[in-house]
Amino acid sequence: MKYLSFLSFVLSIALLMGFSACEPTVPETPSVDSGGASSDSTSLDNGSGNTGTDTTNPNDDIAKSGYVDLGLSVKWSAVNVGADSPEDYGDFYEFEEAVSEFGNNLPTKAHYEELIKKCAWEWTTYNGVYGRRFLGANGNSVFFPAAGGRFCDGTLYIEGTYGGYWSSTAYASNTAWRLIFNPERLDVDKGNRCDAQSVRLIRIE
Repeated sequence: MKYLSFLSFVLSIALLMGFSACEPTVPETPSVDSGGASSDSTSLDNGSGNTGTDTTNPNDDIAKSGYVDLGLSVKWSAVNVGADSPEDYGDFYEFEEAVSEFGNNLPTKAHYEELIKKCAWEWTTYNGVYGRRFLGANGNSVFFPAAGGRFCDGTLYIEGTYGGYWSSTAYASNTAWRLIFNPERLDVDKGNRCDAQSVRLIRIE
């Protein structure tokens, strides 16, 4: 009798374990980070390891005209020289032409370095045109189209994937500093003075 009771006990345990094994597994609820971005947000990087998150349409706050306060030491024009809107490429200038025509309204190497360091930025499109958006800490932003450029021999190059913008700062007798960017790179680097590049003006106030 004791043996039958023991056997009944063992069978009961086995049945319970079997039912337990057949129960469906409930997926874990994903953890939600309150500091995370929503699915329609745009992540912006200022190059120093800090990222900002803009949960609005990134095109909504891009300035369309005039000079824009990005919270920097100067104000930046909303469009390229020769352009009517942020996505227009505008005109190309060789270094000497740009310096001669625009003087102190042409950004220096230091102004471009400040733009990169103190703004968040991203590779994006504006009205179907590729380029770089720069977002100031105050929420204002400007768009630099990837207009390409023109080699010293007059050949146009890399429209839509490269942007080059002259500064007023010379480096050597045949080179000068310029802002350059593509989808993977954003930097201030040297270029041949006879290359024709875009121009974006500043206002010192």
